[in-house]
Amino acid sequence: MYFNPEASSWNCVEVSDPNVLKLHRTLPHYAATPLRRLPKFLCDELGVGEVLVKDESDRFGLPAFKILGASWACYKSIAQYLGLGRLTGKEDLWDIRTAAAYAVANTRLRFFAATDGNHGRAVARMGNILGVRSCVFVPRVMLETTKDLIREEGAEVTVVDGDYDKAVHEVDKQCRERGGILIQDDGWPGYEEVPNVSIHSLLLQCVCRLRHIHWQNRIRNSFVLS
Repeated sequence: MYFNPEASSWNCVEVSDPNVLKLHRTLPHYAATPLRRLPKFLCDELGVGEVLVKDESDRFGLPAFKILGASWACYKSIAQYLGLGRLTGKEDLWDIRTAAAYAVANTRLRFFAATDGNHGRAVARMGNILGVRSCVFVPRVMLETTKDLIREEGAEVTVVDGDYDKAVHEVDKQCRERGGILIQDDGWPGYEEVPNVSIHSLLLQCVCRLRHIHWQNRIRNSFVLS
């Protein structure tokens, strides 16, 4: 295991936007995911009191945490596109779905994403919920079973003759040409807002869980590993 010496002076930024949790609680299959305690011998080997692993094998019915960030990024992006306000209650998700359906019917509005698997499936799932079609670009080496899982969410899958980086380059180009909304969880110069929104959602879950652990166990110091 690699220990980053700079981590000892790092503090998690305060994440206080309650609308992230409001949105997550409106989504199908919402539930808290469990923490799993690892065996004591591993804690002794690492020199820590306890190791807890967040089990994200069933998040909103998908086998990964990616939809935490993708859902908030899709919601914020479509709300901004439609000129709608902030989330204030459960009904707003369906207000946006109604407005998005109208926009899709009268334009070629689509979500675009490049993926190795889980992110694209999460974007497609959120597109389904919001009534927005999704175009997901994948690298040539992706397994057919993974492509099928993305298609089952209603997405149009485009296979790029190259690796993941080539898929990202191609989806950015196609999204610009076709006037869609790009939903990526990695950024580059000129494309920072959506990835930051996605990370904001993940950080909130992390902060909420840490607060619960500290309150329950009165832990003075904790570390987050990814």
